[in-house]
Amino acid sequence: MTPKKYNQIIAAITLSLILIGGAGYWFALNVLGDASEKLAAQMGVASSADTRITNLVNTQNAYDKEIAPILTKIDEALPSTPDQTQILEQVQKVAKTTGVSLSGITLSSTATSAATTSTAAKAGGVVPLPLSFQVSGSYAQLQSFLASVENLSRLTTVDSLTVSRSGQTITYAINLSAYSKP
Repeated sequence: MTPKKYNQIIAAITLSLILIGGAGYWFALNVLGDASEKLAAQMGVASSADTRITNLVNTQNAYDKEIAPILTKIDEALPSTPDQTQILEQVQKVAKTTGVSLSGITLSSTATSAATTSTAAKAGGVVPLPLSFQVSGSYAQLQSFLASVENLSRLTTVDSLTVSRSGQTITYAINLSAYSKP
């Protein structure tokens, strides 16, 4: 073998190695590019999932800190059973505490309450439980009575209030609604 032939063989082998290496480099670059795109997409999904988990944990912590402690108060203010006698007892207790005389108590009928409950349940609202009565006393007693009724643990609204006076006695005719969940 002559040196010229030897150099040609070496050159051919070197050229072949360079071509094979270039092709391998190009193939590896494409494979790595595809893999890096998939990895980036997966990292984006993982980051999004981590963010959602963090948000859920923060929401749970906020619920535990702010909402859970007041759930009993909410259930007390808006009970799941109508229980008109409970609101009547509370009104009678307030009347006794404030020194007014309570009379003419009228509760709503069951038929009206059942129809209202059905309508409220469909609408996702609350059920009003009407209660009408009269209280008599001095102006200060009646104001104290109204303030106490507004601060009952049960959610209530004064729907109407009629004031009449006979001598020193003032009478309030009150239509009150207490509410419950349907």
